[in-house]
Order: sequence, then C-alpha cells, then structure tokens
Amino acid sequence: MAGREKVTARKLKNMEMAEISQASDVVAKLAKEQNELALGDEFESMAHAMGDLSASEFLVNTIGKQRLLVMILQNKAILTANELKPRQVPAALKYASESLRETQGDASQHVQAAKRNFTPEQMQELLKSIPKDG
Repeated sequence: MAGREKVTARKLKNMEMAEISQASDVVAKLAKEQNELALGDEFESMAHAMGDLSASEFLVNTIGKQRLLVMILQNKAILTANELKPRQVPAALKYASESLRETQGDASQHVQAAKRNFTPEQMQELLKSIPKDG
C-alpha cells in the first residue's frame, strides 16, 4: 500500500500555493502559542485583582459569579429547550431536577440506617411498639 505523497515547497510553488502554505503555517504557529485558556487583557487584569482578595472575599466573589453563570445558563436552557430531540429530554429533565434539588439544599440521597443483629427480646419490644390499626 503506497503512502501519501509528501508535498514539498517546490510542489507548492509550482501549484502557486506557496503563499497560502506560508500563511497557514503562521496561523498554525499562532494557534499553538495561544491556547484556549489564555486570558484577554481585560480578564487578565481581573484575574490579578482576584488574586489579591482574601480567602473569604474570593469565596464570596466566586459564589456571586457562579450564581450569575447559573442564571445565564438557565435562561439559555429555557430558550433552547424546544430544540432538544425527544431522546435528550429525559437526561435534560433529570439534570435540571437534580440541579434544582441541590440549589434548594435538599438531600441528593436519602440514607436509612438498618439495625441488624436484634436479639429476640429486642425484636419483641420493637413489635410491641408498632401501633396496631383498628
């Protein structure tokens, strides 16, 4: 099986694509240098200001931004809910209800303690303490 033919600078020049290739290389180099997590000038100054906050101030500020983010995403979710495919609805509904439960401070899990290893006397006491209908 033959491999892909290597495109040389000479071939690019003959195809009159040398300038496009050079521009592509420059763009690729810039993209590699600028990663997706790079901050713009405005956000970089904000990040430095956040770094100067005390731990409690930072926490309050972060919680405020998280609340704003939740509100923006909730509005976006409401506006785009009609675009969901029918198979996506159950997962979206589950996620939305879990988020609401967590926001309200409800328990995400309900744990029941089960007593084990009752003695016969303890079992009799338990049975006597159960109210009888009637």
